[in-house]
Parts: sequence; structure tokens; C-alpha cells
Amino acid sequence: MPTRMILLIASLTLALVSNVTRAQETAAAAPTKPVVAESISSANEQNAEQSVEISNTKNPEWKSYRSMLRGLEAFDRYHAKAPLAEPKFVVRPRAEGLSMDGLTLHVKSDQSSLPIPLVEGGYFVLPRDAQADADDADLMLNRKKKLYRWQPTIRTPALPIDQLRLGDLRLACEMEWAIEKDGAPFVFRMFLNAIGGFCRSGKLTVSIPTPYLGAQSVTLVQANRRLDLPLNAGKFSFILSIHDQAYSDDTMIEIVYDEPNVNLRKPNLSTINIGF
Repeated sequence: MPTRMILLIASLTLALVSNVTRAQETAAAAPTKPVVAESISSANEQNAEQSVEISNTKNPEWKSYRSMLRGLEAFDRYHAKAPLAEPKFVVRPRAEGLSMDGLTLHVKSDQSSLPIPLVEGGYFVLPRDAQADADDADLMLNRKKKLYRWQPTIRTPALPIDQLRLGDLRLACEMEWAIEKDGAPFVFRMFLNAIGGFCRSGKLTVSIPTPYLGAQSVTLVQANRRLDLPLNAGKFSFILSIHDQAYSDDTMIEIVYDEPNVNLRKPNLSTINIGF
């Protein structure tokens, strides 16, 4: 098959994978997986109230717990890329103006409900629970679909606020793909396998969001080497050759913002994008 045709097919399937969840949501009026009610003892009133809140949310945001566990398995497999980091996830609104107040997160099945604490900023640690895996549980948020998203986040401790570490980004990418790949079209998965993988192919362009809006410059720094990375027109993401082994996992990414005061910056709600 001609190379141009292969790339065309890949581009089309890439568009499909970025919208696969949305397509599944609009295909039916009811949620793909029914929300289950649970019986909780009176000794655990707080958990009962949270469970009722989730059960009363029509078409809540959810993700298969097994899919999320694959992200943790990827963390174990590629932990050497960020040996000091811990596996974490973050809940983010999809648009400005959506409040984080009152959000609750549970791993829920027909048999049980396990509350997941959310700390400031929407960060959480996903427990490894064999029973929840066996019960085919789901990670559920007490909000309707398409309002919030969750994603893995990896950050080596003690990094300066305006620096990222390349190995952290590589590890987070591996976790993200491990979680999402089962929902990707078959043709797209085969194409990625053929070119080396979602996070390791030089044929893909990866656009990384900056933590805050209004980036002025982004620079890749390894020892005495400095490389200015291109910013997008909106100054909220930069193009990175995440696969390039000429740069080690310890390579740093320095970001300069228009607003020097971090407390006055707006958080960036964008996610990683890939293209050709």
C-alpha cells in the first residue's frame, strides 16, 4: 500500500480514537454501563451519602477500573524513566467555569464501593484492589459525562515550578496509552505497532500542554545543549520529539510565562495531542 495512503488511513483513525468516547456516549441515551445502587451499613453514613450522590447522577463520568490498572502496570514497566516519581492521576474540568467543589470519586461495582480521596487540584492515587478488578468495577465521578476528564500525571519531586522533566513526560505518555489503547480502532493500533508505538515513534508529532496558559518560551535543556521548542499559536502547548533518544530522561524543559507570578496564571486544561 502506498505510503500516502497509509498515512491517510492513520490520520483518519487518529481522529476516531480522539473521539471514540464521545461517539460511544451519543450512540445511546442510556449510559454504556448502568449505574448500580448499593447497600451500605448505617455505620458508614458518609460513604452512603457519597454513593447516593453518584447513583443519582444521570450518565456519570466513568472509566473501567481494569483500564486504569493497565496504566499502573505501565508505570511499573517504565518506572526507570522517572525512578523518584509516584503514580498519580488528576481530575480536570474540560472547560473553564466548571467547579471542582463537591467532586467525589469511587471505584464501584455491583458488590462494593471504594471511595478515592481527591486532594487539592484534583489529584488522586488509584489503589490496586484485587476484588475490584475481579468484580469488573468502574472508576466513577459524581458528574455527568463530558464535563471532566482524568489522566495520569508524573512529576519528579523537588522540580522547580516552571520546569518539566523529559522522563516524567515519557512515563506519563506510556501510562496514558496503556489506559486508552483498548478503546482505539484496531487499524490505528496496528499502525502504531508498525511504526514503533504511541510514545516511541519518530513518525508522530506530540503536542504537550504547558501547565499554565500564556507560555512565552519553552526550551529543552541537557547539559550545555539548549533547544527552543515551537509553541502553538495560542501559547498553551509545545511540540516535542518525545521519542528522541538523543535526549536522556533527565533532560529538563524550561518554561517562561508572560505572567511571572504563578498565583496569577490560569491553569491549562488541554491534553496531549498527536499528529503526523
